[in-house]
Amino acid sequence: MSVDEHIFYNPCKVKIFTTIEILLAYTNINLTEKQQEDVLKLYDLFISSKFYSEVIKLIPGEELDYIQNGIFDTIHEIYRYRDSAMGVMQ
Repeated sequence: MSVDEHIFYNPCKVKIFTTIEILLAYTNINLTEKQQEDVLKLYDLFISSKFYSEVIKLIPGEELDYIQNGIFDTIHEIYRYRDSAMGVMQ
């Protein structure tokens, strides 16, 4: 969901979806399909209400680092594969 039409990972979208997914994973929030349709509004709500910043304080730093590093390592590996001979052939 963070990729544009040119298979480029948009850092802003990565941040938005990471924020939402962390909140969904670490809280008991359930979203309706209708709520999930407007991701930017949802993100704005979580950030402007300071809900995200309060939840993030409760998650151990090592866990957050693991999640964020995993996301960026995965993106890096996708780019690396895409630029490899095998990736270019596909």
